[in-house]
Amino acid sequence: MTKLLSKSIELNSKGYKFGLICTSLLVFIFCVSKPFLLAPDSEGYLNMDIYRSMGYPVFLKLFTIFGSYQLYIVKVFQIIFTISSAIYLTNTLKKVLELKYLFLYILYIFLLIPLVYEQKIGNFIISEGIAYPLYLIIIATLLTCFLLDKKKYFYVSLLGLFILIQVRGQFLFLVPLIILTIVVKYKIKLFQWENLKLVLITLLLPFLSIFTDIAFHKTQHNYTTTTPFTGIQIISLPFYISKKEDVSCLKTPAQKAYFSYIYTELENRKILLSTHTDLTINDIDTYYKNYTKIANETLSQKGDLFFKAAKNNNEKTILNDKLTREITLPLIQQNYQVYLKLYFQNITKGIGSAKYLLLILLLFLLATLKIIQTKFTPKFGFIFMSTLAIVGNLLIVGLAEPVISRYVFYNNWILVTIVLLLWQNAFTKIDD
Repeated sequence: MTKLLSKSIELNSKGYKFGLICTSLLVFIFCVSKPFLLAPDSEGYLNMDIYRSMGYPVFLKLFTIFGSYQLYIVKVFQIIFTISSAIYLTNTLKKVLELKYLFLYILYIFLLIPLVYEQKIGNFIISEGIAYPLYLIIIATLLTCFLLDKKKYFYVSLLGLFILIQVRGQFLFLVPLIILTIVVKYKIKLFQWENLKLVLITLLLPFLSIFTDIAFHKTQHNYTTTTPFTGIQIISLPFYISKKEDVSCLKTPAQKAYFSYIYTELENRKILLSTHTDLTINDIDTYYKNYTKIANETLSQKGDLFFKAAKNNNEKTILNDKLTREITLPLIQQNYQVYLKLYFQNITKGIGSAKYLLLILLLFLLATLKIIQTKFTPKFGFIFMSTLAIVGNLLIVGLAEPVISRYVFYNNWILVTIVLLLWQNAFTKIDD
């Protein structure tokens, strides 16, 4: 019965390719027919503002040769780039996991959803427009490297990841993912120079990325600094849960004065946890609702005004970033129980629920145990790497932002792929 069902829904190579071409054309026409879209972030990228990392602003700069058609050409490029990367990842999964053509076509449709729904990454002039397709290509090359044992793809992956980190720093989570994959795959052979070399090269990547970021801002803005917005992001949750007496945990007069100034602003606007009185809305939902008011409107805009002695706005932003980073850890330590609770709730809210997170962790654990007991097979290697990607992205985003769809949609296709893979293996086993 299962064999008959499997055959009835099978798709051959020609049908798959025809479906791929038709779907790609339809998506391309649909997206191109829509205008390019500007988000609140777009202006910062177009102006190469100091609080934006170099990747996307430099990308946009390349298209200024098209004059008034710049953003239209950017839109077309982002759409084509996303479609191409989705095809590349789909074809890679065919080689690595040997998925049936019908399942590959279903997966391809899922990969294109961000173009036509919610994020609309092809049309929006935001960094996701190139971050998503770059990410798909990097995942594809990493899978080829580790699951098909083609190590030359390792260096292609690292080059792509270096570029991707310049676009969006959240993808630093791929560095520990790569290292953990090397450790689990090679086990006792890890300390052979050929394998150890891969770990050492990967460890260099964050430092090279930081150096490049500093060099960009030195060249573009004449300041020796990394992109100065990290402090604003990571301190938003600690400030949200802070109490007035937390000023005592800070060391310098400047830190204490800054804390009191920002705390008063947040208290007056009633966007602190302590001022949350609506019992029908839980604490993490209130944080999501007020994040922009806390981070952008208060910590960033009001926070910059604290540094009256600064020479210009760029210097205010840099000083604000430096001071917020300094006081983040003391504020977390002061309220660590509440912080950890809301951090966990942030992650589970971002993935959907604690049950979904538990499912991902269970899949990761089972794949890891299977690999340790036997060997790094393509099936369990994929589940290991892909679930680790989901968790890694959640953990790093949760430190800095509310974990909304904009930051986690990159991995929406993974659970679908795992389900299709396990489904196919289950039916194959029955048929055999």
